[in-house]
Amino acid sequence: MKQLLGLLALAAVGTACQPQESSTQAVAATSTSTPVPTETAKPTGPPRLAEPRLPSPVSKASASLRDSTAVPAGNLAPATVLRRYDLAAFWQGKYDAAVMQIGPLDGFFGHDYRRIAFFFTKVRRDSLQPGVYWVQGKTRFKKIVSSFVGAIRIESIAHLDTRGINRDDVSLLDVEDLRSVFTARASFEFREQPAAATAGAFTGTSYLDFFIDSEGKPHSAISMMEASPKMPAKGAGLLYVGQWVSYQSKISKPLLLSGNVFITAPAALSNFSIGERDPSFNPKYARLGWNDYWANDEWWADSPKPNLSL
Repeated sequence: MKQLLGLLALAAVGTACQPQESSTQAVAATSTSTPVPTETAKPTGPPRLAEPRLPSPVSKASASLRDSTAVPAGNLAPATVLRRYDLAAFWQGKYDAAVMQIGPLDGFFGHDYRRIAFFFTKVRRDSLQPGVYWVQGKTRFKKIVSSFVGAIRIESIAHLDTRGINRDDVSLLDVEDLRSVFTARASFEFREQPAAATAGAFTGTSYLDFFIDSEGKPHSAISMMEASPKMPAKGAGLLYVGQWVSYQSKISKPLLLSGNVFITAPAALSNFSIGERDPSFNPKYARLGWNDYWANDEWWADSPKPNLSL
């Protein structure tokens, strides 16, 4: 009997001494990376975008483990920036994700550079893929307001290439290190609803310049005092460049949409704006829809329903 008890005690001691896998190793073994989609649907067919089935997301425990160490913004890896920061507000055109209200983005449409305006009523980051943003909004062209749905798919995030850029070119608010400035490059597709004879799809490439402050908070480059035209978004902070294609006729028209039309006006529009402190539009471009640019009409707001009283 004493021999049996001795053998059982030895077996228990041997089991307790076996090495166990640490919780850190277990988290790392189960974490997966989520690829950034790069394909954009062709502007044909019915104007509907279906959210695809996506791979499993990075576990919260794994993301928390990797993001727990404070790293200066200038040393952050682009993959970490993609995963950590929700840029939905900036794709809408917000100056700051926390405090500023959104407004319409104006741009140039067609070969005669007529004014077109976009208002993004909703931009939502996909819960599984941090590089995909689902979009809803409205456009106004020649007083015609149309709704659209679509997607923005980030293809790359990179540190600002500072070659050729210095402090004389860029006066950045709250930016201590130019390496903390990033650019997100994405493909976009906005499909007008419904599929009327005049409806089509906007597709192209968008650029978002943003920076991360010393507290780890992101800010759009639209809020920079003087973002340099040497930056990918050409000094406007947010830039959409692409084309519109009609569903029915397949006619194509160019599109340039930005956070600051005074900076990104096409070179073909000579002296597009006049004045410095209080810029205004050259009168010869008034017929292109710019004469009411300063009007404070919220054309994107839904008309209120009348109250009925019996």
